[in-house]
Amino acid sequence: MADMRTQAIMGIIPPTVGEARIAERWPTVAAYPFVSKPAAALQQLAKGLIVSILKLHWLVAVALMPFVLPLSFVIALAAWLMLAPFFFLKILPGFMTRYLLTNKRLIVQRGWSRKIVQEVPLSEMEKVQVVPGSEQPFYTSADLEILSNGKVLLRLPGVDEYEQFRVQIENAYIAWGRKEHPKEQAYPAKAPGSA
Repeated sequence: MADMRTQAIMGIIPPTVGEARIAERWPTVAAYPFVSKPAAALQQLAKGLIVSILKLHWLVAVALMPFVLPLSFVIALAAWLMLAPFFFLKILPGFMTRYLLTNKRLIVQRGWSRKIVQEVPLSEMEKVQVVPGSEQPFYTSADLEILSNGKVLLRLPGVDEYEQFRVQIENAYIAWGRKEHPKEQAYPAKAPGSA
């Protein structure tokens, strides 16, 4: 499979010639919201304690900092310990998952062998949307759904930089997946006034 990201001009390999990789994402710990949301809240609490102390008069801040700083560290460490097992699932052979977008399809791969567990051809997609309420700004992640005829074809949990990946999927669909091109888009391009 060709890697379009290494080309000077992306998108020059049409699907009729070969399959080319456009983008790849690994799910973040936000794919496990039962752990990621409380951990994010704990980390925000630790940060909030330090910020609130710094907003006080400088003499009070200096006096309280030896107490607040270790407390904030312990709170943040608890959050990191909660997340650690789920973070390392990204590299364990049976659990590692990645989302691969090519010029033909969107693929969910699992394991070191990159076994395909789910795929959706670009031609079957109609819409890509962010699952309402799944956004986690602390991790810059959210869940994406691929829709066709109002049905969910594929759900991608914990997509990092989700808005960018959503746009990449939509652009790949527009470039390679549409069955019909708009009437104003002529192939091959013609000069104005030519027959």
